[in-house]
Amino acid sequence: MHAINLCCSLLCGLALVSSPLHAVPARGGGPSGPVSSSSCKPEDYAARAQRALERIGLPPDEALGLETLLAAGWVRLPAGGVDLYLSARSLQDEDTRELFLSVAEGVLAAQDVLLGWCPMDPKLAKPLHKQIAALRGAYKKPKGTPLRRALGQGKPGEAFELLGLKDSLWEDANSLGEVLSQGLPLGLELEPKPLVVILVPDREEFVDMLALAGRVDPTAQPYIWLDEAASWSHFFIQEARVYSLVHVDGTSMDKEDRPNLTRQQISQLVLSSLFEHWSDGHLPMALIAGLALEVIVEAEGECDTRLDGDLRGRATEAWEMFVPGGLSEGGILPAMPAFTRWREFAGRDHFVVTLRIAQSDGADDMKRQGGGDQHFRLYADDEVHSMTLSGPFLGSAAVGRDIPDRFRGDWLEFLRAYRSGFLYWLRTEAGSSKRKSGEQFRHLLEGLIRASSPEVQEAVWPTIYGGAALSTRDLERGCLEQRFLSWLRRQR
Repeated sequence: MHAINLCCSLLCGLALVSSPLHAVPARGGGPSGPVSSSSCKPEDYAARAQRALERIGLPPDEALGLETLLAAGWVRLPAGGVDLYLSARSLQDEDTRELFLSVAEGVLAAQDVLLGWCPMDPKLAKPLHKQIAALRGAYKKPKGTPLRRALGQGKPGEAFELLGLKDSLWEDANSLGEVLSQGLPLGLELEPKPLVVILVPDREEFVDMLALAGRVDPTAQPYIWLDEAASWSHFFIQEARVYSLVHVDGTSMDKEDRPNLTRQQISQLVLSSLFEHWSDGHLPMALIAGLALEVIVEAEGECDTRLDGDLRGRATEAWEMFVPGGLSEGGILPAMPAFTRWREFAGRDHFVVTLRIAQSDGADDMKRQGGGDQHFRLYADDEVHSMTLSGPFLGSAAVGRDIPDRFRGDWLEFLRAYRSGFLYWLRTEAGSSKRKSGEQFRHLLEGLIRASSPEVQEAVWPTIYGGAALSTRDLERGCLEQRFLSWLRRQR
C-alpha cells in the first residue's frame, strides 16, 4: 500500500504535510488550441524565442537580460511589495486589462490585511494603509475610462505614465514597494526591491515566456526547455516569478458563482512569495500556506484556490506534486479536484464548521477508548469508508504518520482546513482578549520569520504564550494545540 509518510513533516511552526503552493490542471492547451508537447523541444523553444524577440523589436542573436526584455515589451504595475508585469500586446484586450487591474487591486488588498498582522507602530502603519487605499482606488476606476483605455495602446513601460496618474501617487507607490519588500513592518531591513511577478494571460504566451527564459538564462535551458514544460502553471526566470492567469487547458480560473478566483490565486501566490522572501526561505511551507490562505480569507471574504489540499483529479490516478526548489524549475499538478465537504463554505468560516463536524464524528468513533477532542473522522475517496486519526497534528510532535492511499485526499484537505482554523484561533482567541490575541500573534509572526532554523522556530512559541508549547506528543493540558481543540469542541 502506498502511503504518504509524514516523517518529512516540518519540525516547527505548523509542521503539517507540506502541500504545494502552486496548482492548476495539468493538461496542456490554450485559447488557440492545444499546445502540443511535441512542438516544445529545445530547437522549437529556440525558434519561439527568436520570433518573440523579433515581435518586440529586440535583436534575436544578442545577449539578453531580464530588465531589457521587460522594458521592451511589458507594462509594470506596482502593487506593494511586488511589481506586476503583463505584456503590452496582451493589454490591448479589454478583458485582460480589467483582469490585470483587478489582480493588482487584490494583491494590494491582501497586503493591507497582512500589514495589520505586523508588529508595527500603528502610527507608522497608518500612512502605509493610506497609500494602499489610494493605489487600490486608482486601479478600481470605472471600466472603459480613458485612464484604463490608455493601457491598451500596446506600449510597454510604466503603467503610471500610460495611465497619466499623479506624480504623488507614483511616488507613494514606489515608496510603498520599498517599505514592504524590505519587510520593515516586521522589523526587517532587507534590500528595498519589490519582487518581480510576470503574469501571462494565455497558454501560447506562456510557452513563449519559457522560450524567452532560456534566452535570458541559457544555463536554465536543460531544466525549462522540456516537452512537459508546456503544461506547467508557473516557473522562474532567475529571481522573477512567472504565473499563468488561466488553467493549463486555457480556460479561465473564474467561475460564474465565484468570479474572483484568479485574483485570489495570484494574491495567495504573491503572499506566499513575500513570506518566503522575508524569512529567507526558513519558514515552513505548510505555515506559509496557512498564513497566505488566512490573509486571502480576510481580504476577499473567502478563498477557494487550488494551491494546496487535495489536488488530484477524481478521474485520474495521477499524483504529481511540485514543491518549489531551484529557481529554474516549474510547477505542474493534476486536474481540478471534485468538490469536497472541506470546500463547502470556501473558508468563509475559517473551516470551523467542517472541522467541528469531523471532530464530533471522531469522538463518536473513539467512545470505547474514552473519546476526546483530538480525534477526527476522515473519509476515503469512495466517501463511504472512514478512518479516525488522533492528534497531535502540529509541530515536531506530529512527525511520523502514515496515511493509506485512499484517504490521502481527505487528509490533505483536513490539513489545509486545520492549519487555517488554528491560525484563526491564534489571531482571535488564544489570548485573554481579542486584542491580546492579535498582539501575541503579531509578535509570533515576527519571531517565526526571524528564526533561522526549525529548532529556533519551535522555541519561539513558549516565549510568546507564557511558556506554552505549540504542541506535545500527548497533547498535554495547556499546550496551544490542546487549547485549540478544546475551543473547537465548544463551537456550534
